[in-house]
Amino acid sequence: MKKFLSVVLAFLMLAVMLPVTAMAEEGDPTCVNGVWQNVTPANVQDVLDGKYGSIDNTTIILSAGTYGQLELGRATKYEGSNTTWYNGQWSQETGWTRVESAVSAVSDLDPNLVHFYHRTISGVTLKAASNAAVSVAGVKMTSGHIHGTTGTPAHDYVLDKEIPSTPGSYHLAQTVSNITFDGITFTAISDINTSNAETTIKGVTFKNCTFDINNTASGNQAIRYYNENNNGNMTDLTVDNCKFNSCYQGVYTGNIKNVTVKNSTFDTTGHNAIAIQDKSTCDHGNVVITGNTFKNVGDCIIRFNNVGEGTTITISKNTSTNSGKADGEIIKATTRPDTVTVSMTGNNWGTSKEGMEAKFGDGFTDVVNEPINENPTVIIIDRTEDTPKTDDQKNPATGA
Repeated sequence: MKKFLSVVLAFLMLAVMLPVTAMAEEGDPTCVNGVWQNVTPANVQDVLDGKYGSIDNTTIILSAGTYGQLELGRATKYEGSNTTWYNGQWSQETGWTRVESAVSAVSDLDPNLVHFYHRTISGVTLKAASNAAVSVAGVKMTSGHIHGTTGTPAHDYVLDKEIPSTPGSYHLAQTVSNITFDGITFTAISDINTSNAETTIKGVTFKNCTFDINNTASGNQAIRYYNENNNGNMTDLTVDNCKFNSCYQGVYTGNIKNVTVKNSTFDTTGHNAIAIQDKSTCDHGNVVITGNTFKNVGDCIIRFNNVGEGTTITISKNTSTNSGKADGEIIKATTRPDTVTVSMTGNNWGTSKEGMEAKFGDGFTDVVNEPINENPTVIIIDRTEDTPKTDDQKNPATGA
């Protein structure tokens, strides 16, 4: 009897220690020590939606395969999604607003009201499995007033129903931080955007990724990181060691603070390689563009709009060939205050497709591309005279 009880106790202890996802059916994704395994094109969206548990502070390993568009941050019915659900209300004075007390469960949502959802995500890495070919048809993360258009309904993933263009809609806000995409090949635009003033997205990184968009027509940016509101709530986009092939623009941002693009290659764009844009004057924080290679860029290599006070721009160690406008212009801003500093060092801009020497356009005509001193002068200071000498070291004739 004691032996039987010992076996039962051991089994119960093991069940408590196992992660919740380990109890899933065979073949389902599992998360062990913060790493998701067995993630495939068939189940990846369920993982992102929180069906198998929270994805916060985890790494999602994508198995080899061809994936459709991945949607990150959408509101869902799963507890693991960390979605908060609210009923909404409307008034002549305020329009649609959420009721501040969240409902206790999805079933408590009033079907006669417009609903408000808030999704929180933090510390998520989507990574291609080691030596695996992972192709993804872009990433979508959007928040705001979600509704259908004529003939194209939207979908409410909390109530799991389609929403026609009229009536029906919901409002989605997101709180997102520290999202990384690593080693993935993207074949369509990755669009991260919000029109919701409550949404904050801080820290999105693409590293070791390839963008094979194969379409240089307008609208085919490889990365679009866009805030409809100029409120500083979307920040810190980092692109590191990525390859951009045949796209309209490589990196396009709107009303974003802190953008770093480094050690990447841009080959064949219909328009700019990197665009730092805004609807009105914007503090873009620290903009760093360094160590990149540009080939066959169809317009300005780097394009700013209305650069605001507080922005600092560092452009260094970039090289380009066969890029820029017909007259050789490779960088331009619509407006740039004199107080916004630009450090331009060690770049080799080459010539445009028409063989014109590279030149700087509006907003950068006062900037000089300074060389980097690869062999700085080393000054050696001999301080032996400053060291007191012993009697044996002194000159007998002079006493010194």
